[in-house]
Amino acid sequence: MRSLVRTLCTALVVLVAAAHARAQEQEPNGTCFNAQRAGSIAAPATFSANAGPVASGTDVDFLVFSATPGQALTVQAEGRDLLLVGSFDARCRLTTTGFQPVGIDVPATGRFVIGVAAQDDQEFMGQGSSNAVGPYTLRFGLQGPGIGSISVRALDSRSRAPLPTDVYPFALAVLERCEGDVCEQASARALEADGRVRIERDRTRRRIAPGTFRLVVLADDYEVATSERFDVAEGQHVDLGDIPVESPAIGLSGVRPCKNLPPQGGTCSYSVQLRNDTGRPLSGLARSLYSSIGSISPFEASTQPGDRGVRRARVSLAPSESMELAFSMPVPASAPEGAILCPFVEIGLDPAPLFDSARSARLFCIQKSGPGFRSMSAEEVQRMLEEQPEQPAGSPRSERAPTTE
Repeated sequence: MRSLVRTLCTALVVLVAAAHARAQEQEPNGTCFNAQRAGSIAAPATFSANAGPVASGTDVDFLVFSATPGQALTVQAEGRDLLLVGSFDARCRLTTTGFQPVGIDVPATGRFVIGVAAQDDQEFMGQGSSNAVGPYTLRFGLQGPGIGSISVRALDSRSRAPLPTDVYPFALAVLERCEGDVCEQASARALEADGRVRIERDRTRRRIAPGTFRLVVLADDYEVATSERFDVAEGQHVDLGDIPVESPAIGLSGVRPCKNLPPQGGTCSYSVQLRNDTGRPLSGLARSLYSSIGSISPFEASTQPGDRGVRRARVSLAPSESMELAFSMPVPASAPEGAILCPFVEIGLDPAPLFDSARSARLFCIQKSGPGFRSMSAEEVQRMLEEQPEQPAGSPRSERAPTTE
């Protein structure tokens, strides 16, 4: 077991359930694949771990529980310090995490894995830095009745194309519960590739209680689209059909991000379709800069890979015409684990395109993780923006020169 700042060493673990079973904690239990068998749960129940501190480091505990298949449970970690609890599926993939009670749907096998980590160890990898020390308790409960599901498809109002979620415009469907004049978020889900989404649980995988709702579609640079209010009863399935989302007059679509970059970096080549729906000719320059998190100096990408200088794309479009914008950026081998890169595209209008910006959008984000760089989901990008600001792209001329069109 690695450590809640290497705390849970030789801890006595007590399971308080119907039979009040007890078991001595066994090491190692610091990964999902060697999780400790912790016994059966008959909710409501508690599972307590008493632990003393050790020198330093970060600890993670993984515990396997048994319960009645098909049950909908909740679990929350309580201790002297704020702890993060996560639920893992049979393949040890993290399904949900949080500080408030998280939901668990007990699978047909009747077995499920719970992880407990320091509050800033979001990946349950023993990489947290907070000093979480001492005993903790897992509290299990039964979920109440919930709705069946709510479905919708979000479409671009001009092209009628589905809105993508893992690239620009990072579309999200937000379900809000309404009481009187107040509507508050109940759940949020990224859209599928076809623009559809089906919401069955809240963000912590708990059942959503019946009530009155409205659905909001959010997408970068698009107008917010909001449905009328609607009621959903216990077990009821509601399909709202298509929701058109009004797009900008200078449209961006069809983002193709770079993929399969090795951990030592390389060239990230990507493209996006630009469409002129302004009703008049569009002329200027397109350039792409990228922002970063993780000790990487941001600079401008080029339309010509391998060039020592930056080349920008000349834009000249009649009304309703489209063109592809393609860029390449070097990703350094020095990028640390967890580093994030987010390319932007900016459209500037003649006669001063570097100063008269008519359109700017984040296209996608990639993160260095384990065997290489991976694309980040809409939820991950949103969480990143909430937790820490990106390094600004800055002046492109200050990073690479000379610059040409």
